[in-house]
Parts: sequence; C-alpha cells; structure tokens
Amino acid sequence: MSYQKKRAEQSRSAILQAAEELFLDNGYSISLETIRLRSGVSKATLFSHFANKQSLFFSVVEAMGARETVRIVAPLDAQGDYLDNLMDFLGRFTTAVVTKAGSGLYRLAVLEAHRFPEIASGEYREGMGKILPLVAAFLERGQAQGVVRADDAAMLAEQLIAAALGYRQYRILLGFDADQSTNDAYVRSAIIGVLTSDGIAAWNAV
Repeated sequence: MSYQKKRAEQSRSAILQAAEELFLDNGYSISLETIRLRSGVSKATLFSHFANKQSLFFSVVEAMGARETVRIVAPLDAQGDYLDNLMDFLGRFTTAVVTKAGSGLYRLAVLEAHRFPEIASGEYREGMGKILPLVAAFLERGQAQGVVRADDAAMLAEQLIAAALGYRQYRILLGFDADQSTNDAYVRSAIIGVLTSDGIAAWNAV
C-alpha cells in the first residue's frame, strides 16, 4: 500500500470515528466543523472523502450496522453445542442493542427516517436484513435435530428476536437506558419459547 493511500485510509477512519461518537451523542444536528475538529483533519481532507454531512451520516450508519452484524452472527456458524451457540448469539445481539452504540444507532435511524429514508433502509439492510435470514437458517438446523419447534423458521426467527429484547426495545426508542442486568433472563425465556419438549429437556440439562 502506498503512503498516500495509507494516509487517506487513516484520515477516513478518523473522520468516521469522530462522526460516530458525535452523532451518537448529539444526533444529526452536530456540525461538520465540529466533526472535523474532533477528527483532526483539514476541510479539504474531509470533503475529499465525504461530499456533505448527509453522505457522512449514511456512511456512519452503514459502517456501524455492518460492524456489529459481523460480530453478532459469529456464533451461528460456530462449531460446538447447538443450544450454547444460540445462547451466545442472542446474548451478543441483545447486549449490542441495549448498549449506547447499538441503541443510539437504532434511535438515529428512526428519528431521521422521515428526512432520509435511505438511513432506515441502510440500517435495516446491514442489520436485521442480514441477521434474520441467518437466524432462520440456524433454527432450521435445530428443527432437523428435533430441538426447535417445526413452525415457519422465518417467523420463529422474528419471534425469537422480539422475545429476547422484550419491552426494552420500547424504552430504547424513547431514549431511556435499557436494563442490561436482565439480558440472560430474557435470552433464556426467548430460547425456551422456540424449543420442542426434547429441546427444553436438553436446555435444562445444560
């Protein structure tokens, strides 16, 4: 990699990091100049990467969604005990959603969707749009093993995610902090809801 290309990538990364922090703390109203000062780049460098605040905001939302999705879904393709992997996935998912970054991204997408529908589309595409099909495929594996109920896998995936979040999703949308101490209880209840009697027996034996 050439020196110029490396510097350009470093500058872009610094801008995105600063923008992510400031958008989460202040919403879309934060100025480009404030973001530039936080990132430590020149105006020319900022505009060489992003034409305007809207394009920077889109890039931040998509980057955050893609980054979290990769980390969250890792257990769905891991070796080992099926139910342990399901617990690991849901634990990662719920923790990501109720943390400052995850809940902030969700609120930003909702609050700005009326002005920028592309933001909501990008957040969904990089987030739940990728996660739900993977969860459905994972549940189909459980159905083949006889531990997951033989219902429509796509519907079960949606029910599983909704049950794991519970009422906390509503609190997050309103800007309240979500209680992370209840994560395990929500996750275990959600998993039991999609299991067969054999699956529940195996789950209780864990």
